[in-house]
Amino acid sequence: MALTPHLDEKKLLVGKINGFFGVQGWVKIFSYTEPRKNILEYQPWFFIDNGVYKVIEITTGREQSKTIVAHVKGIDNRDQAGQRSEERFSRNAE
Repeated sequence: MALTPHLDEKKLLVGKINGFFGVQGWVKIFSYTEPRKNILEYQPWFFIDNGVYKVIEITTGREQSKTIVAHVKGIDNRDQAGQRSEERFSRNAE
């Protein structure tokens, strides 16, 4: 995950990881965008780790029934996905 330079950069909250999906590290995404699938168009996503923005790299994502699911680079099993649950993420404000 790449670091971004400053916490004072403007970001928009676009969603959060809501849980895991399957056994291969996919996560469920709660999207604040309308329509909800638009969240997949807003890349990169950022989260705050110890006061520093870090990039979440999405390798693929899709609508799955009434939710959005995505695979995050570096998360390859259910346990890793569960550790990221409830993590909120943002995108650059434009």
